[in-house]
Amino acid sequence: TDERIICGVGINLSLVHDPPLIDTPKSGETYRYITIVDSVEYNSPAYKAGIRDGDIVAAVNDNVLEYDRCMYMPDDVADMIRGPEGSRVVVTMERCGERARYVLERVRLGMDVGGAPSCSPPTPMMVTPEGEERKRIGQPPMPVTPEGKRNLESFDLRLEES
Repeated sequence: TDERIICGVGINLSLVHDPPLIDTPKSGETYRYITIVDSVEYNSPAYKAGIRDGDIVAAVNDNVLEYDRCMYMPDDVADMIRGPEGSRVVVTMERCGERARYVLERVRLGMDVGGAPSCSPPTPMMVTPEGEERKRIGQPPMPVTPEGKRNLESFDLRLEES
């Protein structure tokens, strides 16, 4: 077997601050790191189930991600999601304060997924502590590759006023 074959559900993950670090943190403010879906591969099990960019990974199988107590690296969460081809994984996602549970079958990625015409993703929005939405300039959060490499040089956190 080829050890480079990855079986998963077709999502790329990123680690982000919650709430977003826009200004210098004020005394007493607490921040946490959360793992979110950065992108979903077209025609993948996650895509077909309705998982979308920006969803927060809340649990994988019976492992609840306790963001208030721990920081979960996207590579570690991806490892929990990956597994043998044809096996199932239960992923709980949070979107707009609501949680949804998905039972997904793992597939060989790059085989039966993809194929959609390339299109640019929507501009990521950030919400300030005051509730204002701002557009992020530059690239969206860095996806985690199967090798776990991130390109920090191309990441731009400047914000554009709406």
